[in-house]
Amino acid sequence: MIENDALQQVLTFATVLMPIVTALVELIKVNINMPKNIIPFISLVIGMIIGIIASPFTDLGIILRIWAGGF
Repeated sequence: MIENDALQQVLTFATVLMPIVTALVELIKVNINMPKNIIPFISLVIGMIIGIIASPFTDLGIILRIWAGGF
């Protein structure tokens, strides 16, 4: 079971990642012509990748960073 402190850190990290992921998804939507039903999946994948890459900026474990990126 996840402790409250870990959950709070995940949600805080997700809040920090949200504008970065949103900007990247908008950049992709403008420059690449793709079906609209794929965009939520692209957003999820980008969020998870950014969560993994952001390891120097947080002390969260990899699984918690992936969850934060997915949120």
